[in-house]
Amino acid sequence: MSDCDKKTDDIPDHCKLASNAAADKAVREVFKLIEVDVDDQKSVKEFREDLRFGGRMRKYTERGMIVAVTVITGAVILAVWEGIVMKIKQIIS
Repeated sequence: MSDCDKKTDDIPDHCKLASNAAADKAVREVFKLIEVDVDDQKSVKEFREDLRFGGRMRKYTERGMIVAVTVITGAVILAVWEGIVMKIKQIIS
């Protein structure tokens, strides 16, 4: 069993430092791939705003689909109702 396989309380400082450095490097590389400079607060802020905008667009799209389905359903029901009313008027006349 190596030093890095021990329980959390018993982890040597060099293992903690190595794992933190590896995690930091991995995060930086991922953000670099999506062209976000984690050292530039302006870049990070812009990235957050982009994420929020995407979230809002997703919600608006979902709501828009609900509205579209509601309008189409209402139009079909109205068309059926108008057809029924026309038939009743033809029968009465």
